Amino acid sequence: MASRKEQKEALRKERMERERKAEQAAARKRLIGIVVAAVLALGIVGALAAVLLSGGDDDGGGASGNGGEPSETVSYPDGGEIPEVKEADFSAALEAARCEDETLQAPGAGEHTTEGVEYETEPPSIGAHYPEWPEDDIYEEAPPTERVVHTLEHGRVLIWVRPDASDELLAQFKALYEEDPYHVIMLPHAKLKQPFAATAWVGQDTGHTLRCKEVTDATWDAIRAFKSKYRDKGPEFVP
Repeated sequence: MASRKEQKEALRKERMERERKAEQAAARKRLIGIVVAAVLALGIVGALAAVLLSGGDDDGGGASGNGGEPSETVSYPDGGEIPEVKEADFSAALEAARCEDETLQAPGAGEHTTEGVEYETEPPSIGAHYPEWPEDDIYEEAPPTERVVHTLEHGRVLIWVRPDASDELLAQFKALYEEDPYHVIMLPHAKLKQPFAATAWVGQDTGHTLRCKEVTDATWDAIRAFKSKYRDKGPEFVP
């Protein structure tokens, strides 16, 4: 028969064994928690990396949402300055600025539509268009192109600017618009290959586009001369 001392020792060993097993179980739980937390953290990091690599949004970085093209929104800073008129003659102004007056003949171009239009030139100078049209203004967010083309039919001159142009250049375009805004619309256009273009619809079936190789001090006279020559020459005059 075991002595009382031996019984106490056996109970002590049993208690120590239970405590050892309990500590091991707790340690396993802690380890599992650490592993789960690490997996979750890696998943979050991976998701963030995927978002950053994809550009951070669905529309290619633009409010236009047009399949990855640059945004058709812009902000025109204040304080832009442009030279005063030096050459008012149309041909001489274009030659000095190394600009071209491109023409497009499009008989029957005044058709109204409610569907999207693929225009022959970029930006458009003439063509089918929506029945509604926007007000004359300098736009930070471009109205639908098919609506803007309707204003060309009303004799407006459109000045299209690249939304990724420098702040200095955008400020200069704002100064140009404010200098003479009558029957002129200025708006961003992401599809432009040049820094800007100007368009006008003349007569029943002719579209004109002003294109310049670069923007210099002479460029502003070319735009002014283009406006003076073609403003209010569309097939429908709307005050």
